[in-house]
Amino acid sequence: MGDEVMAAVSAFLSSMGRNSFYIVLLACLLATPLVFVSAQPSGGGFISSVLDFLGGRVPPSYPSASDVEVNIHEFINEMRIQHGVRSLYYDHTLSTMARLHSASMASDGYFGHVNLDGEMPTDRANSAGYVCSREYGDGFSIEDIGENIYLGDVDSSGQGGSAEDIARVVVDDLMSSAKHRVNIINSEYVSEGVGVFISDAGGVYVTEDFC
Repeated sequence: MGDEVMAAVSAFLSSMGRNSFYIVLLACLLATPLVFVSAQPSGGGFISSVLDFLGGRVPPSYPSASDVEVNIHEFINEMRIQHGVRSLYYDHTLSTMARLHSASMASDGYFGHVNLDGEMPTDRANSAGYVCSREYGDGFSIEDIGENIYLGDVDSSGQGGSAEDIARVVVDDLMSSAKHRVNIINSEYVSEGVGVFISDAGGVYVTEDFC
């Protein structure tokens, strides 16, 4: 009788082709008592391993980049007010330019103010048709774009990686650096754009452009 059952199972698997292994494996998982799954180490190591084996992937759950941007802008203005400097206007064109640079650093594997086309911040602004013009007395002056860049990770806050937590760590770290702090509290700047890119691995790329 046992031989007949095995023969029947073998015939069934053969008829299912290459997908038969996955079907049987999933059936075993569904039949496994829940207490067995819950007994695995935190982080879902067993389930993650099975999904990896099957070629699946559980997408990471990170805050939206736009929420991080908004919080960074708010915290930057808090720092400026604390230092007796007026708040910065949020410039959406600068933000778009900053997002593109953050995404470029993440996708092209570099970290710097000069992109792979050899463009500095002002060059990138010119390519986008953006002119940084500030009023001085009775006239206007064309100025270069100021820029801060930052690279961290979602978990660096140690607080669960919310948009607010990430933004606070970014601004605190920038303020701890003399050369970045100079840009943040520069009284001549009137506007800024913030661009954030969060990679699948949790890398947080931030570009902050000033005019």
